[in-house]
Amino acid sequence: MGEDGLLVELTRHLMQAAVEAEMDLHLQVGQAELAGRGADAVAGQLAQEDSFAV
Repeated sequence: MGEDGLLVELTRHLMQAAVEAEMDLHLQVGQAELAGRGADAVAGQLAQEDSFAV
């Protein structure tokens, strides 16, 4: 285990992927709102894609 252990590295990777996914969604919603489509348009588009990549 320890400070440089596998669990620490996996947790760090998972958290980084989650933050990046959240920022991607946040930026997509912001762009949709600027284009006048609103956050619902992005949510509908993401639901249609039906995929989640980490």
